[in-house]
Amino acid sequence: MSKSDTSGEGIGARVRRKEDARHLRGRGQFVADIHMAELREVAFLRSPSAHARVVSKVKPAERANDTFFGEDLNGVSPSAPVGRMPKLRTESLKIQPRGF
Repeated sequence: MSKSDTSGEGIGARVRRKEDARHLRGRGQFVADIHMAELREVAFLRSPSAHARVVSKVKPAERANDTFFGEDLNGVSPSAPVGRMPKLRTESLKIQPRGF
């Protein structure tokens, strides 16, 4: 091995990261760990078929208050990601339901 291979610089070099200790000791905080009143998790279901037409849709009775279609979101305010990184460009995420 040449000196550059073991110098601790460049690709493959060991880098001490400030977050390692807390993650290795089970003290890391992740988005899934944040609990706020009225906060809900969301999942988006997309068609597995490209350019498919939705011919019907049904809300399951037991999940009727947790299931939303595009038209249910009319009037919902757009959201924008918030970050503390300098030069982070954010864009408002508009909700644009489409008819079928």
